[in-house]
Amino acid sequence: MAETTTLPPSGDSETPQQGTSARWFQRLRRLTWEGSANRQVVTVCLLVYVVGAVLGLILWRMYGTAESSAQQTGVQTGAVATSPAQALIERDRTRACIPLDPVQEQRCDPIRLALWENRDDALVGYLRQMGVAAPTTTQMLELYGKIHVEAGDLDSVAAIAQRAGRAEVRVTAVQPSSSDPAREYVEIQNVGGGSRELRGLELRAPSSANAVGRAPVFTFAGTLAPAEGCRVYTRAAAQSDLCVGNWGALNRGVIWPASGAVVTLHEVSNTSGPRIADRWLYTAERPQP
Repeated sequence: MAETTTLPPSGDSETPQQGTSARWFQRLRRLTWEGSANRQVVTVCLLVYVVGAVLGLILWRMYGTAESSAQQTGVQTGAVATSPAQALIERDRTRACIPLDPVQEQRCDPIRLALWENRDDALVGYLRQMGVAAPTTTQMLELYGKIHVEAGDLDSVAAIAQRAGRAEVRVTAVQPSSSDPAREYVEIQNVGGGSRELRGLELRAPSSANAVGRAPVFTFAGTLAPAEGCRVYTRAAAQSDLCVGNWGALNRGVIWPASGAVVTLHEVSNTSGPRIADRWLYTAERPQP
């Protein structure tokens, strides 16, 4: 009978006594480390992982630095930088002489300037030429007020209206914008002494605002109390100080040129037709009288 030789178990052999976890560990060990090809694959994967981590750190540092610089300069990362806003143009309150036709004239002529300031009793001389032999103080004040109110002198209009207790709505400022209709507006205020129902009042943009067809018109609604104001934005965007009313059509662009234009408020009546309630020529730089 031949003698049987029993060999010791090799590292790759499995015995029935070995548990399931031990067998899986040996298989994993053979797959990962014992083959030279497998060792190369693992090494490459580790190198790719390390290089990716280093590149990610570099990109993160670069992005963080750029974002910090953007915040310091006031520009948000990823946002489009807007052009600086145009300067607000406010209506003159210095009571400087306003020409009879501001569109055609930049300065008051000597006669109008004398009447405006009542130089050398110019009002008395004017009334006498009109057939009033002995002008009274009341007549001179009425003529003075008429000249200033018709010209749109804001302080004179306010003083007379407040004394009489009646409402007077006037344009007080224009905020042009180079490109954003939601930032552009006309400001109106009730400078008088009584509340004003705005229904029947219209704001008309300059004819240059629309090259084709009728110039934009804003129709008011609501009420303004004394000293209360609101803003007519070229494009409404839920602004808190928005005037009640609406444009006849959507304004796709800005309509108030920064160089200057005429702002007109019209009173619209079913019986007498439209009447100019206020007319103001705004300019970027007010000419000296």
